[in-house]
Amino acid sequence: MDAIISDPPYGVAHKASGFKDETNFAMYNVDDQRDFGNARTNEEFLDRMRQLAREAFRVLKSGRYFVLMVGDRFQNGEYVPLGVNLANALRREGFELKGIKIWWNRATQRPLKPYALMRSFVPNITHQNIVILKRANMKS
Repeated sequence: MDAIISDPPYGVAHKASGFKDETNFAMYNVDDQRDFGNARTNEEFLDRMRQLAREAFRVLKSGRYFVLMVGDRFQNGEYVPLGVNLANALRREGFELKGIKIWWNRATQRPLKPYALMRSFVPNITHQNIVILKRANMKS
């Protein structure tokens, strides 16, 4: 293949909470354990994504691109930089990180405003990361 472009679920417990009409939540398969969004932990999600990366590496031509859209998360009051975590995990599968582009998803119509969690300021997440990876010539 010359390129793979994917928009996987964004990690653990990918469920709608206040945004049920968004298309990415409508694609979530709550009863199917094969759905990556049903991963129980962040590490399990990254393991599943590493399996996907091994298949992508197998079918991609050398020097070609694997591009993923993935959003960062808040879980249990903590910011999870899922885009960066995913990029680092896939680098271990033979991909080179070529960049992360920020895309603001206007379709969600989420206003940019701060929230407070237990008296700590946190921003809402109104963007997605476009993680650009290149298949290295040889997997080490």
